Amino acid sequence: MTCFIALIGVGRYNESLKGKTRAEMDLEEFKRTEIRSALMGVPVTITEDIISKVVRCSNEGKFQWNLSKSSSWVNKTKEAFHIGRATNKFCDMHKEYRVLQKLVLDCFLQKGGGTDTMSVDRNVFLYFLINFEKVNLPRYMFNHMCWALKESQGKKERRQVSYGRLLSKIFHQS
Repeated sequence: MTCFIALIGVGRYNESLKGKTRAEMDLEEFKRTEIRSALMGVPVTITEDIISKVVRCSNEGKFQWNLSKSSSWVNKTKEAFHIGRATNKFCDMHKEYRVLQKLVLDCFLQKGGGTDTMSVDRNVFLYFLINFEKVNLPRYMFNHMCWALKESQGKKERRQVSYGRLLSKIFHQS
């Protein structure tokens, strides 16, 4: 049984739908994770495959997400970015890696706030880039979009529109 709480506006939930199945709420059966919305009455569905088509890159490659701070990747990334440096801060990274980190934060996996700390997920993404490993960019982008949506609907009241230009392109093609 799938439990679902429907949104009625920003941050408000319809308690009468709590605990009901998707069929009881006249919703489609769950097949895969997707973002659904409507623009001027036109339904729009965003999936990894759609992002892959819009950004014109394959939906394959390395992907690591929701890693804990105790993951083995933490030491691996620290060693790669801060070889022989005093601390693990942004200012002590090699210049090339600082430029790539800024690109990751501003273009690929956008975030608000300062640049001095990066999540394990972003560090692993940067690690893949530095080591010339193929990255599944559409999957990273889709998961980041899902994260931003959850953040905007949570108690944190954080409003962030990830990949505004990509969304415009998807809405235009829809």
